[in-house]
Amino acid sequence: MSRPEIMTGCLVTAMLSAAVGAAAAPADVAAALRQLAGGPTRVVWCRQVAGEGGDPFATNAWYSLMAFDTEAGGERVLLPGPRSIRKPLLSPDGQWVVFTDYLRGRVMAVPFAGGEPRDLADGHAADVWADPANGQLWVVAIRGPLQSEAFLGSPVVRFSLDRPAENRVVWTKTPVSVDNFQLTPDGTRAAALAPWPTAAWIEVPDGVMKRVGRGCWTSCSPDDSRHMWIFDGAHRNLLVLSLRDDRRWTVPVNTAPGMQGAEVYHPRWGRPAQLFALTGPYLSGHGSIRIHFGGPRVEVFVGRLSPDFTRVEGWVQITHNETADYFPDVWSSGGGASRPADAPATHASPPATAPARVRRSVEARVVALTRTPTAAEIRPYEHALVAYEYEVIRTLDGPPLEGRILVLHWGVRNRKPVAPRRRLGETVHLAIEPYEAHPELEGERVVMDMPDEGRPQFVEVPL
Repeated sequence: MSRPEIMTGCLVTAMLSAAVGAAAAPADVAAALRQLAGGPTRVVWCRQVAGEGGDPFATNAWYSLMAFDTEAGGERVLLPGPRSIRKPLLSPDGQWVVFTDYLRGRVMAVPFAGGEPRDLADGHAADVWADPANGQLWVVAIRGPLQSEAFLGSPVVRFSLDRPAENRVVWTKTPVSVDNFQLTPDGTRAAALAPWPTAAWIEVPDGVMKRVGRGCWTSCSPDDSRHMWIFDGAHRNLLVLSLRDDRRWTVPVNTAPGMQGAEVYHPRWGRPAQLFALTGPYLSGHGSIRIHFGGPRVEVFVGRLSPDFTRVEGWVQITHNETADYFPDVWSSGGGASRPADAPATHASPPATAPARVRRSVEARVVALTRTPTAAEIRPYEHALVAYEYEVIRTLDGPPLEGRILVLHWGVRNRKPVAPRRRLGETVHLAIEPYEAHPELEGERVVMDMPDEGRPQFVEVPL
C-alpha cells in the first residue's frame, strides 16, 4: 500500500506532461531511458497485435516480440506476430531474449540483434541465469503442465542455452509460479511463489525454504544485496524485504504520470539492481478489478529505484500507443545514473521494527465507495479488502488525524460478500489502525475504485 513517508521522486521522461497514448519521438524516449539507466539500455516485451479483448497473461497466439534499444533507433519488432509469445526475458549479458511459446509449451530464444528463433526445450521460461564462474547462460524453466490461474508447475530445472539437453534440477519440493521465480546472481537462492500466494526465499537445489510473506510477482535484486520484493494485493506497491537484516518496507510503483493512480502489473527486477519494468495503467473493462481486462492503453514503463531501494527516483514511459503491451524486462550496461538535480534526496533506510498498532477512533464522512467485487472477479483469491474514502471530521480518541483517508474493509470473505453498508455523505464512527501495522493482511487482494495518491491507509477494527 502507499505510505506518506515513502514518496516517489521526479519523473525522468521525454514526455513529462504527456498522457498515456500520446506519441513520443523514439530519440526522445531513448535519450530519457539512457539518462535514467546511466548507459545503453535494452527493453523487451510482448505486444498484442490480434484477438479481441485483453490477454495480460499472454496465453493466446496474439503477440509480436518487441525490443527497444537506446543505441539502435529505439523501438522495433524483433519477431512479428501474431504468434504465441509469453514472458520475454533478457539474458544477463543483454544478448539473448528467451520466451515461451505458451500454446506449445516450448522454451524459445532469439538474439536481441535479430534472427530466427531457436526452439530449445519443453517447459515454460522463468529466468535466465549466468554462471559467475564462466559466464555460461542457463535458462530456468518449469517442466510439466501448468496448473490453476496462478500458473503453477513442477519441477523447476535449468538447462544450458547452448546445449539444452544439459539439465540440472533446481526445485522439486513445491509447485512454483512460472511468473515469479528469479535466481540470485550466485545461483544459490531464489525468490519464488512456492506455491502462490506463499512468497518464499529458497535455497537451491532443493534446500531450505523460508516463507517471508504473501502476495504475487516475487522478484530478487540482481546483485548480492539479498533484497527481494512481493507485489501487493492492491497491484500498486512493492513490499521490499532486506533479507540480511529482516527489514521490510513499501514502495508505491503506480506513481508515474499517465498511471492515474490505477493498478499496474508485470513487475520485473531488471539489471542493474536499480532498474525495474512493469506495465500499466489498467483502466479498461468495468467494475473494480481491471487487471483481467488488459486493454489498449496498457504501456511499458521503466523505473529506477533509489540506492537503498526505498523509493522510485525516476520513470520513463517506453511505449506510447493504442495497443496492449505486456511482460517487460529491462537490461542496461550502465552502472546507474546520478540522481537528477530536481530529485529529492534518498530517504534513510526504514526501521527494522514494524509500525505500532496505533488505534484511533474518528468521526468521518463517507466521500467515495468501492464496489464490492464478485467472487469470480477476484479469482484466484478467496478474500478481498475494499477501500472506502472518508473525510475526517474529528478525532475522538488517539493521535489527531485530519483530511481524507482511505480505510480498508473486508469486502469478500471465503468468496462471500461482507462489505459494510455505507452511503455517500453518511457520517460514521470508526475505529481504525494503520494498514501497515497488520502484516497478517499482507498479500490479500485489495480493491479500490479511487486513486490512492499517497494518502494514509487504515484498516477498520472493532469499536
